Amino acid sequence: MLKERGVEYVELKPKIPFLYSMLEKEVNSRQKGTHYGYGWCGGLCRWGTSEKLREIKQFKDSLAESVIDYVGIAFDEPKRFDKATQEGKILPLVQWQMTEEDCLNFCHERGFYWIERVANCGVEYMDLYSILDRISCWCCCNKNLKRAAKYISLSSKLLADAKEICKRKLIAHSRAITKVRPKESLSLKKDFQAS
Repeated sequence: MLKERGVEYVELKPKIPFLYSMLEKEVNSRQKGTHYGYGWCGGLCRWGTSEKLREIKQFKDSLAESVIDYVGIAFDEPKRFDKATQEGKILPLVQWQMTEEDCLNFCHERGFYWIERVANCGVEYMDLYSILDRISCWCCCNKNLKRAAKYISLSSKLLADAKEICKRKLIAHSRAITKVRPKESLSLKKDFQAS
């Protein structure tokens, strides 16, 4: 979309593939000892956020000029203002008093939608905002149960990827799957399939 409009941008990606860090990387921890993968992101385990911020910092440090961080925190997210402004970030949506709903309407009025391929929904593609009030990383366990249930088709993708990794590493399927799914996901999947 940016390329179509002639907007220059740099896409940053972690040096190590996300699913490798989540499921396969050998991790040594004081609490758990040696195990594979950091596991699900969220709560106190924010390794995905840490990797994202590390990549952004390294890129900014590589530039010759100073950089201004513009962050898309909306006007109706006041709990997030203080930390961002203490870090010197600029919050244009707050300055313009645009709520999350205002921003979504702004995008839709201009023909921008978050379209994703979905499974088990009766359609091949869907605007995520037509079923979710808020979009976050697909594997973040900070979601409430209502939102997590709607992500079940994306969780199915993760489970398929996990099974493939287990085959490659010759790890027992049931043991590995138990390690990579939060308990809520197990009951959600059963409830979702039953309905």
